[in-house]
Amino acid sequence: MFIADAMGHGTAAGLMTMFLRRALVARRLHAGSYHIVTPPDAMCDLHNELARLDLPNFQFITSAYAVINTETLEFRVARGGHPYPIHVNAAGELRELQSEGGLLGLTDLKPEFDELTVTLAPGDKIIFYTDGLEDMMVTDRGDAGETTFAPELQDWSKRDAQGVIDAIAADLDHSEGSLNPEDDVTVVVMEVHGGC
Repeated sequence: MFIADAMGHGTAAGLMTMFLRRALVARRLHAGSYHIVTPPDAMCDLHNELARLDLPNFQFITSAYAVINTETLEFRVARGGHPYPIHVNAAGELRELQSEGGLLGLTDLKPEFDELTVTLAPGDKIIFYTDGLEDMMVTDRGDAGETTFAPELQDWSKRDAQGVIDAIAADLDHSEGSLNPEDDVTVVVMEVHGGC
């Protein structure tokens, strides 16, 4: 699972996001076989690819990358400056997956991306989104790291993955300025079905 967001919107940001997708290395070949690249290593590689470009008027890039073992349901995620993914368990409880990691491509910063691992269960969902939706998802973060989620999200999260996306889309369509939003918005919802 990969999501990225380039500062601004329009063609330039879209092209940068396409570059990121092409630069992402999810697996490495070795002697006729391959291994899955860990999320922190994949993020570090992306950071280095962007830093090598040394773009003038650099635009900030955020991203999150995750892999899931479909046999064990172990979910591993790393992020760089991107909003925290939200884990919704089968009981409807929400929590942010708060792994640390800075913006991608800043040449004066050493890339460090933490990995967070969660074992999922049937009925669990992971919500990835871009910062244009952050106010719709989270109303407050306390000093001790506790998160207060928007009441609407608490309601929407009880739906299946497509239902969550449909509810967010409907809310956006009825928001003031929906025809010309201030920021791009993307939401991806992954859901574990029984037995995987």
